[in-house]
Amino acid sequence: MSLSGTHKLILTISSVAIIGGIGFTVNAHSHSATTKQSQVINLSASSEIMSLDPAKMTDSVSNSQVTQVDEGLYRLNSQSQPVNALATKTTVTNNGHTYTIQLRHDARWSNGNKVTAHDFVYSWRRTLDPKSKSEFTYVFTNIKNADAIAAGKKQPSTLGVEANGDYQLTITLSKPVAYFKKILAVSTFYPVNQNAVNKYGKKYGTSAATTVYNGPFTLTGWTGTNNTWTLKKNPTYYDHQLVKLHQINYQVIKSNTTAYNLYQSNHLDSVTLNGEQSVQK
Repeated sequence: MSLSGTHKLILTISSVAIIGGIGFTVNAHSHSATTKQSQVINLSASSEIMSLDPAKMTDSVSNSQVTQVDEGLYRLNSQSQPVNALATKTTVTNNGHTYTIQLRHDARWSNGNKVTAHDFVYSWRRTLDPKSKSEFTYVFTNIKNADAIAAGKKQPSTLGVEANGDYQLTITLSKPVAYFKKILAVSTFYPVNQNAVNKYGKKYGTSAATTVYNGPFTLTGWTGTNNTWTLKKNPTYYDHQLVKLHQINYQVIKSNTTAYNLYQSNHLDSVTLNGEQSVQK
């Protein structure tokens, strides 16, 4: 198994300048992540984390962090094609209306709980429940009764998803969708640990301490309002041996000029430059 797509960006370090958009990103000083003892990288974010709750996050920075600390059924590879993450086998039947997905047995949350099919059922029902006020309920539209639940016309329990034991998930669609696996790779479809939500209530996902994780990293140091946080390698992640970085230090930097100066002084290992800065470089 190999990590790719979003995870690959952060689990490996490139020394190549990536050209694209209105500028380019310069990645990784040569001194970073070169020793087995301590592989650490310093990165910046364009804004604060707003939420680590898949049902409530709406911004790109929060989404970026969640994709590093959590994991769903699939992830997108470098060709933007879905590949297995927590899923191990997918069977499509009933003329494309039914997806039966087998899950890994060795995935765990950072609180020690196993990651099961029940976590997906709970998470999706919770997101669609009007009480959650999620802004992304529309991504569930192809699943049976999803739109009616989001509109408050049906109960979340009527959603076309069920757990058959701990490690099998069955999804019933209202109509076949050829790219449905790619949709399921979206972070809104990530599972949530019910025990943690019950414990923290409305505070779940509002700080590092009130969130649990099942991905390659765990997040620490985020109080819910501060501008710095740290991702640390998750020792309970089922594929932890593949994760090469031990720590990623983030700080919010809203100015491209400030970010560039910090990169030049070796305080950042990656920086996105605007057109003028790229000419100066």
